[in-house]
Amino acid sequence: MLITRIFKRFLQIGNLGSLLLLIFFIIAILIENSNYSQSFNQFITSNILGLSITNWVNEALMTLFFLQVGLEIKREIIEGELADIKVASLPIFGAIGGMLVPALIYFGFTCNTNYSSGFGIPMATDIAISLAIINMFGKTIPLPLKIFLAALAIIDDLGAIIIIAFFYTKQFEWFYLAIATMLILITLFLSYKKVTNLLIYFSLMLLLWLALHQCGIHPSIAGAVIALCFPFKYYKNEEQIMIPLHKIVTYFIVPIFILVNALINIKNFNLSTLSNNYSLGIFFGLTVGKPLGILMFVWLSIKLKWAKLSNQLNYKYITGAGIIAGIGFTMSIFISLLSFNNQTELNTAKLIITLAGLTSIIFATVYFKLINRF
Repeated sequence: MLITRIFKRFLQIGNLGSLLLLIFFIIAILIENSNYSQSFNQFITSNILGLSITNWVNEALMTLFFLQVGLEIKREIIEGELADIKVASLPIFGAIGGMLVPALIYFGFTCNTNYSSGFGIPMATDIAISLAIINMFGKTIPLPLKIFLAALAIIDDLGAIIIIAFFYTKQFEWFYLAIATMLILITLFLSYKKVTNLLIYFSLMLLLWLALHQCGIHPSIAGAVIALCFPFKYYKNEEQIMIPLHKIVTYFIVPIFILVNALINIKNFNLSTLSNNYSLGIFFGLTVGKPLGILMFVWLSIKLKWAKLSNQLNYKYITGAGIIAGIGFTMSIFISLLSFNNQTELNTAKLIITLAGLTSIIFATVYFKLINRF
C-alpha cells in the first residue's frame, strides 16, 4: 500500500498537534485546580449571541473538526486506502469490532442504571493522538499498520457522528428537520452536477448548522454531512483545502476544545469514583474492549474471506494497533458532554478517559518493544 503525500503531512502535523493537545490539557487541569477556576468557568459560560463560549466551541468550532474528518473519509473513499473494497474491508471490520465490543462492555457495567446512555464514550478513537503514538515507534512499525490505524480511526469517527445524530438527540423539531433534509438534498444535487465552488458548500454548511441547531440535532455534524456530500473526485486542489483545514483543526480547534472541556477537578478526587459502574465501563471498554473487538472482528473477517492481511501485517501488529485505539480522548470527551449532565459524573468520565488513554499508551509502548524482540 502506498502512502500519499497528504498522509505524510498529516502525520507531521499530528505530532506537533498532539504536543499542543498535551500542553493545553495540562493548562486546563492547572486552571481547574487553581484559584482562577471560578473566574475561568464564569468566562466560558458567559453568553454570546445566545450561546455560551463553551457551546460555541463544542457546537460551532467542532463543526470544522467534523468537516475535516468527513473530508478525510471522503478522500479515502475516492482515492485512498478505502477506494478498494478488498483493502478497505479490514479496517472497516476492525472499526466495527472496535465500536461494538467496547459499547457492550460499557453496557454490561451500566445496564439498568442511569448511566447506560454513555455507551458511545468508549467507542471512539482519537485520530491525532493515536497516529502520533504509533508514529513515535518509527521504522519498527510497518507503514500499512499506520494506514490501517488511520483508516480505522476515521471510520470510528464516522460511527461516532452517526451515534451522536441518532442516539444523543433528545427531540426533533420536525419543521427544521425538513429544512435540514432539503439543504442536504440541495448539496447532493450540486455534488451530482460536479459543482466544486467552496463558498457554496461553506454557505450550505452554515445554513445546515442553523437548521440542525433549531432541529435539536447536535449541529456540529453539519461539517461531516457537507464533507461527505462534497464532490471530492472533481476537486483538483485538495491540498489547498485539506492541509490548511487540518492545521486549523489540529493547532487551534482541538487545543481550544481541550482547554474548555478537560477541566478536571483532582483536588476533591475520591478513589471510590474509579470503581463505580460507568467508570469501569469506560476504562475497560477502551483498554480491553478496543483491542479485543478489533482483533476479533479482523480475525473473523479474514476467516470468512471478507478481508485479508497485507504481506507486512500480522495479528501481532493488529493487536498493537488495537491497544493504541484505546486512546479515545477528544471524541470520547465530546460524547461525555452529551451523556452526562451532572458535573461530578462528567468530571469523573473525563478523568477515566484520560487514565484509559495513558494506560493504552503505556501498554502499547511495552507491547511493541516486546514483540520487536521476538
